[in-house]
Amino acid sequence: MSMSDFLTGLGDDGAFREALAAARRRYEVAVVLVEVTDLAAINAVAGRQAGDRALLGVAAALTSALRCGDELFRVGGGDFAAIVAVTEAGEADHAAERLRAAAPGARVSVAAGRAL
Repeated sequence: MSMSDFLTGLGDDGAFREALAAARRRYEVAVVLVEVTDLAAINAVAGRQAGDRALLGVAAALTSALRCGDELFRVGGGDFAAIVAVTEAGEADHAAERLRAAAPGARVSVAAGRAL
């Protein structure tokens, strides 16, 4: 059974859950959720191929904004989750801002929180 997303090559929801469980055993982590909010509109107006190109672009932009050791997953249609190591409270918010800034041409919603 594959644990990667067929379009982006990123880990999928199952891989995310496994990586999160493993990471939480080693260090404190935060999860940053990113949703491409206009994916349905892109698909409806320009077609699925345009939506796929948008997802690929967002995936590449988000990946480039992560620090070494942080991980990105595609956990649903237009939803991505990043696992980031944190040592202090503000790091999750900083990671969220880096990811939001990484995809300026896409309409994205970003939320961050520490994994308990």
